[in-house]
Amino acid sequence: LPAPPPKLRAAMRKRCAQILSKLRKDKRSIWFNAPVEVETLGLHDYHAVIKSPMDLGTVKANLAARKYPSHDAFATDVRLTFSNALRYNPAGHTVHTFAGDLLASFEKMYAAAVSWFEEECRRLPSPVPVPVPVPVPVRAELPPPVVPLPAQVKPRAVRMPKPKARELNKRQMSLEEKNMLRAGLESLPEEKMHNVLQIVRKRNVNNPELLGDEIELDIDEMDIETQWELDRFVNNFNKALKKSRRAAMINGDIADVNNADGAGAVNGAVPVLVDHADVESENPENTVVPEQVDEYVD
Repeated sequence: LPAPPPKLRAAMRKRCAQILSKLRKDKRSIWFNAPVEVETLGLHDYHAVIKSPMDLGTVKANLAARKYPSHDAFATDVRLTFSNALRYNPAGHTVHTFAGDLLASFEKMYAAAVSWFEEECRRLPSPVPVPVPVPVPVRAELPPPVVPLPAQVKPRAVRMPKPKARELNKRQMSLEEKNMLRAGLESLPEEKMHNVLQIVRKRNVNNPELLGDEIELDIDEMDIETQWELDRFVNNFNKALKKSRRAAMINGDIADVNNADGAGAVNGAVPVLVDHADVESENPENTVVPEQVDEYVD
């Protein structure tokens, strides 16, 4: 049967209330309209026999409060009221006889109400089935395959070999090599500045800017030969400095070598050279020009 609408269920609830009212008005229902007074009647074993007490007054209260989800739940409690009386009271007892008669009367009235309810449900229009849409399978478009690109190998910088001292046509210094030369000159101790000045003046005899006691050294303005000769001088000094420190570590002594921070750079990246030749010229026999090493030390 189709699900009953709210109005039909309310009509059935009203019929159940009418059946209950007829039962309660019967003179025989005096024993069933209220809960059994166990203490007053001295029924000490009542709760041991009857596990679920019920009466028509409690059924009326539950029906008014709409605690029954259906009319079948209502009928269950009415039957429980009379079946408890039939169980506790022996056959032939007045209460046992009244309970049987009222139960039969209830079943007759309730069957008529249920028959009416089912007939009303059959008259209801059948619900039109709602077609369930069938999902159309959609082909998922796969993304195009990702083709891994070949890894780009960064070209490694090839360091060109430095020209030999006796090589005639020397190549120009790169920017990195010039920066390294500036840093090397700045790290030289003060007593080595005289040697640097001699190298610079050797190929620039007629340059008046190089005749003073204090000159500014510009690597970019020098000729290629001077640049490479200064580079050899710085490399040879650094090699001698490393050997001196290594020997001091082996012998357990402290090498008496000036720190590279004593360089004479006062104008940023442009070293300032101070000529000590005038002071040393008073004792020309004590002036020793260091011998330039002709090859690089890698």
